[in-house]
Amino acid sequence: DIETGLLKSGDPISLEAELCKEYQTSRITVGRALRELAEEGLVTRIKHKGTFVARRAAGTPKSKERAVRKQKQKRIAFIVPEIEDAYAAQAYAGVDEAAKKNGYHVAIYASSRRIDREIKNIQMLFGGSEFGAIIFPNWGRSNAEQIFELKRNGLPFVLLNRYFRDIKTDFVVTDNKRGAYEATSHLLQFGHRRIACIGWVDCTAIEDRLDGYREALGEYGVPYDPLLIRSIFDDDGHLPDNIEPADGGYEEMKKLLGMSPRPTAVFVVSDRLAIGAMRAIHEAGLSIPEDMAIVGFDNAQFSSLLEVPLTTYAQPAREAGKKAMGILIKRIEEENNESPDRYYQIILTGKLIVRKSSGACLKNGVQI
Repeated sequence: DIETGLLKSGDPISLEAELCKEYQTSRITVGRALRELAEEGLVTRIKHKGTFVARRAAGTPKSKERAVRKQKQKRIAFIVPEIEDAYAAQAYAGVDEAAKKNGYHVAIYASSRRIDREIKNIQMLFGGSEFGAIIFPNWGRSNAEQIFELKRNGLPFVLLNRYFRDIKTDFVVTDNKRGAYEATSHLLQFGHRRIACIGWVDCTAIEDRLDGYREALGEYGVPYDPLLIRSIFDDDGHLPDNIEPADGGYEEMKKLLGMSPRPTAVFVVSDRLAIGAMRAIHEAGLSIPEDMAIVGFDNAQFSSLLEVPLTTYAQPAREAGKKAMGILIKRIEEENNESPDRYYQIILTGKLIVRKSSGACLKNGVQI
């Protein structure tokens, strides 16, 4: 931020505790970073007052050396809602592996699911030293303007997991429609006809999953019931303050359990939501899979370790990360921006992982 002019001479630096929260890192890391910046003359630390950008810091030889060094490192940005997300973490492993093989370094910019922070992370690319970016967009269209601006300015980038239907870009995604279709068909094959869905939100990944859910119902002659679709987001498409995905799954599952008749199975659009849903089922005195079948999406590491192992659709996230990095390198290194009207748009197929959570019984007690 100092090198790009976002922070100017004399500007205060946030408190260490605030930096820890903002960048999701430890107090030790933040303290060491500030000490190194002070040693390089980029910031001034004043006792009892705080840390400030040094006068003319951006023009100092040290700052210029830092900028040149970063350029030589061939750095790319990996912009995500949160690195703890199962998909993002696995995708990063693929991105990093492909980057290292090609002499690139990866800088992670996580927004803690905050739209304002993500917009800032994307805007940072315009004046930063990154050669390009891989972007896992947040929900909705709140960052569409920034994505369009990146495209207009010619900065190489690849969208991951989600994309914009009306903005032509390179992207790598899972076949979300097929995944949801397979997950819902699996429950239908067990004899379930009243199947709920938790997690609706405005983004292409979840829109496609809802399409797959509806298509599977249609093939089995089951009417689509919008009352069985539950969203952890409010009516304006925002995540309520301080709510975690698992808590959202818990609250929405409780609402479904209060219906009469209640659903006998539920397809949940992510494993983190599914954890909360499973907790609500158990608290209601019901058993999984005997009373309620449940299928998730992602195949997060914990899904096989739960008390009732979770049936889930495994996304090829690591492969997606590798392919996204491969596309980005092509864009960065291609001569004269060849094929500007050609877009690399890859849709990967995942796999349904069947475990105990989906093997529910029918109401008459007959095992399916």
